[in-house]
Amino acid sequence: MYGIKQANREYYEEVFDFIVDDLGLQASIAAPGLFFGGNLGEANGVLIPVYVDDIMIIGTSVLVASIASRLYDRFKAAGHVPVPDTFQYLGVTVTRDHSKRSIAIDQIGYINRVLDRFEMTDCRKRSTPMEIGYKPHVIQPEIGEQPFDARTYQKAIGSILYAALGTRPDITYATSVLGRYAAHPSTLHCEAVKHLLRFLGGTSDYKLTIYDPSLGHDSQQSILCYADADLGGEADTSKSTSGIVVYALGTLVIWKSKKQSIVAQSTMQAEMIATAYGKVQIDWLHDLTSEIGIASKDITRHILNDGLNCVTTLNSGNSQSDSRHLQLRYHSIHEAIAKGEVEIKHVPGTEMLADALTKALGGVKLSEFAEEIGLG
Repeated sequence: MYGIKQANREYYEEVFDFIVDDLGLQASIAAPGLFFGGNLGEANGVLIPVYVDDIMIIGTSVLVASIASRLYDRFKAAGHVPVPDTFQYLGVTVTRDHSKRSIAIDQIGYINRVLDRFEMTDCRKRSTPMEIGYKPHVIQPEIGEQPFDARTYQKAIGSILYAALGTRPDITYATSVLGRYAAHPSTLHCEAVKHLLRFLGGTSDYKLTIYDPSLGHDSQQSILCYADADLGGEADTSKSTSGIVVYALGTLVIWKSKKQSIVAQSTMQAEMIATAYGKVQIDWLHDLTSEIGIASKDITRHILNDGLNCVTTLNSGNSQSDSRHLQLRYHSIHEAIAKGEVEIKHVPGTEMLADALTKALGGVKLSEFAEEIGLG
């Protein structure tokens, strides 16, 4: 599998043919690598995500055992059937609590290995992943800033990034911002990465509860997106940062921090770009959940934004922007609103869950974010 360029493709086609032809499942269009069949939630429902040679089977115990046996016979696969309440998949530990009907994920072992790799196991701990108000900038040798070894910096950022993407939304913003300087890092960027590692050293045992009915993140029959933006937050280009947090059917599935591709000239424009970014994500989730049969095609989709002007403009159908890029985003959202596909709602800034994905927060606000999102 790891010997030649086309080996991965050949392997995937082999797995694809087996799952589709022999098991009789369908391949998802919205999410390549995901296979499904039957009616999910019933005795014949099954879901199989495939990531290279890591395969998970989701279904009833009898069906899982049957498919696992056939996978073993065909590929000599190894695994656990029945699946224990705590198991690992792609380096992420998954813990199910039947009494609370909750699911939590963590990368405690992985984070500890990262800290050990960069000799930060016994470091001084920090209460935040990034200093409040710190805005990294391109290295400036003319004022005495020194370059740092790019390969070492990239290894550190890459290692932290896997945790940020997998189980740690609290470090997503800091990792995203520092990753922008991976090609030409300075010693100041290196110190910021060390600060981030020190924060991870003090919070390495955090678990993220992605599903818990008691957290009350909207209805289990809707897709909910928090969308926020920080105007002109980047020092070098004055571009803003979009942050989104998405729940599908009551489950936390997406959190992202992304530098906007154009310069927003007002808070409303920055919020509109973030809202459009959120819409792309919930549209994809709508296609996926309706395709595999766990939600109807008319499932409710909500986007929450704390920019009152942005929400009012999008709902009223009155945009005065001269920017073609903003007009495209605006018309896409307004058309979805007119068709009843999406609802844009205003929430107070104190209830904006995506705020921590747009800027560096202080210890108190970061703790509130972690508690609200189910991290701790």
